Order: sequence, then structure tokens, then C-alpha cells
Amino acid sequence: MLEILKTYSNGGVIEVYRQVDREASDYKNVFASCEYFAQQGKRTVITPRFSETIGNPDYHTIYATLKGTPCNVGRFYAKRHIYNRINVEKQNITEVFIRSENGLEVLYSKGEG
Repeated sequence: MLEILKTYSNGGVIEVYRQVDREASDYKNVFASCEYFAQQGKRTVITPRFSETIGNPDYHTIYATLKGTPCNVGRFYAKRHIYNRINVEKQNITEVFIRSENGLEVLYSKGEG
């Protein structure tokens, strides 16, 4: 179900699910974001678009870590767009806040990876 695309000597890895459309318009941006973190020794996984997994028997496996966390899906996509802007579009973003039940909360802060 997962294919390793790239590994780094520091343990970083980029993996991709077979359902991912590698011809999609945003694939290069997603890959660049994953590459940024993998170069820092992190494990990254490119998942298929959420809408393309509905009705797919692999859905529960692919998104198992998000089960029971409805707001995390939105945060995931928001963070992905932030990292694309930083790493692909070369924008200088230092912090991003979101409004939550507890008031304002940091979604991204430069230096926190």
C-alpha cells in the first residue's frame, strides 16, 4: 500500500500511498513539503486526496490516525498550505494563529519544524 520514494542518511524518508495521483496539479508542491521534513530526518507520508478515499476499502488504514479528531483534518490541510507557501513559493512566514474553543492558538511557528 505504501511505496518508499526517497530515503536520507539521517533516517528521513518520503513514502507515498499507491492511490496518490502523481499527475495532480499539487503533487510537486506536496512532494517538496515532504522533502523539506525528510531532509531533517522526519518520516513523511503522501496520502491521497481525502475525497478520493471515500468508499475505498483502504480508507480506514490510510486515515486511521485521524479517527476521532475532526478538527485535525482541517489543521493538516492548513499546515500543508503553510509549508507549500514557505518551501515552494518562498514566502517568509513566521507564525500562523487559528481561532479555537480556547481562543487563539498557534498553528505554525517558525523553528518548530
